[in-house]
Amino acid sequence: MIDWLTSVVQFAALGVAAWFLVLTLRKRPVIRWHLYLLAALEVIVLAQAVTSIVQVTGVSFSDETIMFVGYLATAALVVPAAGIWGTIDRSHWGTAVVAGGCATVAVLVLRMDQVWRLVGAAT
Repeated sequence: MIDWLTSVVQFAALGVAAWFLVLTLRKRPVIRWHLYLLAALEVIVLAQAVTSIVQVTGVSFSDETIMFVGYLATAALVVPAAGIWGTIDRSHWGTAVVAGGCATVAVLVLRMDQVWRLVGAAT
């Protein structure tokens, strides 16, 4: 994994999560321009996914590799799922789900980095 891209994804996910937490506390629903913010986060997550897939093809196959790919797929799917849920649920709890989804992405990327260091050390 590329260290600076990993940091960008984590800080972006935590920043977006903080923004949606503020919106939750203010009891605001998810509106259209919030989805643009989620789309920008998803683009960054997908950039991380593409670079990770390219790099993981060069390592030996192991249990850690399977775990890494699972975390990668989950991180790529959480933001759209949370965005859809937040759009459908017009209460402030839909906004809380989006905040939780973005925080989940930050934790998943942290865990992916830890697993990557195991996979990279095994090669």
